Amino acid sequence: MPVILIFNYIEAFKRKRLVQQRMNFIVPYKQFFIPELMMAFSEVNQTKPNEDIRFTPMAQLLTIYWLLSKNEDEQIEQVPFNKIANLFDTNAMAITRAADNLANLNICTIHTGRPKCLTFNQSKQNTWSIIKERQLGIYPILKTVFTDSKPPHDKWINTNTNALTAFTDINSGYQQYLALDKAAYQAYKKTNQWPQENTSEGEFATEIWKYDPTILSNRFRWLKNNIDPISLYLCFTNDEDERIEDALEQIEKKFIWLEE
Repeated sequence: MPVILIFNYIEAFKRKRLVQQRMNFIVPYKQFFIPELMMAFSEVNQTKPNEDIRFTPMAQLLTIYWLLSKNEDEQIEQVPFNKIANLFDTNAMAITRAADNLANLNICTIHTGRPKCLTFNQSKQNTWSIIKERQLGIYPILKTVFTDSKPPHDKWINTNTNALTAFTDINSGYQQYLALDKAAYQAYKKTNQWPQENTSEGEFATEIWKYDPTILSNRFRWLKNNIDPISLYLCFTNDEDERIEDALEQIEKKFIWLEE
């Protein structure tokens, strides 16, 4: 009688080794390999479980760009991924992963021709409603650090209440808020160009962002070196200050517009 090893779970590389050694084994719902009886089955086309519950940083950036873009701006729908990558200063693989995230969340559809492209499934208004209802947007800030001197950087982006002032009637406070992506921050830290920082106070408050805040500023000149209004909205979603809540309502009315 043949001897058959049965595993509830075994790593893929170990299964491959057993196959190479022509060992009889079964992993339920995964692989059935009994060469002694000339039988071999495996679940080749296993469906990937939908584990995405929120946007990834790049997926959020793509969605915000689409929501804010006008007809005269460069489009990202029905455009090859490598062209989108050039627009966002990244690589095609990063766009592919972002598109997969959006597709898993049923925000977009990926068209798998040559080349790949995507289209959003709903109107901009409906997409925004879905983002809010399902809480798909991520808080875009990793952390905030304070310094007494202005950190080195070529192009600073205003954020927090400094940027809210540009889009709403809220008054800016005394604190100066700046936004910087994490890669640039880490580079400055690594080369010892970053000034002494602390976590509580300082003349300059620098928010370290999960995605590059300069990308949209470079694409939409009307932002004028401010964080885009939708990212700002996601920064303040849980703020209970009545002035902030009123400012967020103004952003929705002004930028999450009635369809053209």
